Amino acid sequence: MYTDFTAAILLLLTAAPLATVVAVGGYWAYRQRKLGNEKVSEQR
Repeated sequence: MYTDFTAAILLLLTAAPLATVVAVGGYWAYRQRKLGNEKVSEQR
């Protein structure tokens, strides 16, 4: 029987990996931008 509980589990199974990818991607972009700014400031 398909219930709201089942729907919640399916939602978590699909949303959790997506959220992880977005979080890691955002952190990586932030880190790259931070390192880039440090390299630029060293060149001045």
